[in-house]
Amino acid sequence: MNDERSIFGVLLAGGQSRRMGGVDKALQILGGRPLLAHAIERLQPQVAGMVINANGEATRFAPFRLPVIADSIAGFAGPLAGVHAGLAWVRVSRPGIEHVVTVAADTPFIPTDLVPRFLAALNPNRPLLVARSEEGLHPVIGLWPVSMVTALEESLKQGARQASAFVEERGATEVFFPKIEIGGRLIDPFFNINSPEISPRRTLCLSHVRDTLAFHPLRMGEHFEAVLAGDRHQGHAAGLGHAHRKRRRRRYGGDYGCADHG
Repeated sequence: MNDERSIFGVLLAGGQSRRMGGVDKALQILGGRPLLAHAIERLQPQVAGMVINANGEATRFAPFRLPVIADSIAGFAGPLAGVHAGLAWVRVSRPGIEHVVTVAADTPFIPTDLVPRFLAALNPNRPLLVARSEEGLHPVIGLWPVSMVTALEESLKQGARQASAFVEERGATEVFFPKIEIGGRLIDPFFNINSPEISPRRTLCLSHVRDTLAFHPLRMGEHFEAVLAGDRHQGHAAGLGHAHRKRRRRRYGGDYGCADHG
């Protein structure tokens, strides 16, 4: 029977971060630590080990002391290429592992019971599972059988790029995750940071939970802290320029996945 010891974690940080002006979303600061550090802390107890999928210079992730693997599919093929890279690496480097759990590196509040809930829903006839929350489907947050690497590679070579389309074609089981309480607020567990232009309501939410997060000496940027403090001009002065001014409500609704508890 599968348990956490047979699951390997892949942290997807390989995106081009166009909405963040080209900087690494995973290395932006929340509560004194990079977003990636929060994701690692919450995922680590649930898996046998972890690897970071990222393109470009791998040394920027050296402080995390985890293997860093790049996409093997050329042309920045999106998160599916990162999933493929993780599956391929595990198949070769961890031959006893049967499943991989994938998590976006810019989701600092992933559930601490992500893997157990996936395993509880695992059906041998439908081995691919993906997360769903009140805010919608999260196709890159999933539990993937390592044996799917060949099929995924073929789909990528044929031009597949949309993770949601791929998991639907594969008949993925959707596992629902409710909002979680952090700092007295209910937050979507897959809340992520996609733009340096954070609305006042989103800034309020993040500022509220920031003080509940432990501080850490590892600091890799100041822009995100400046945005949390409400000073967008200082954030731009830190080097992000003027990217993505268009306001978006996106799929998170008016409160971007945050709500007052009760």
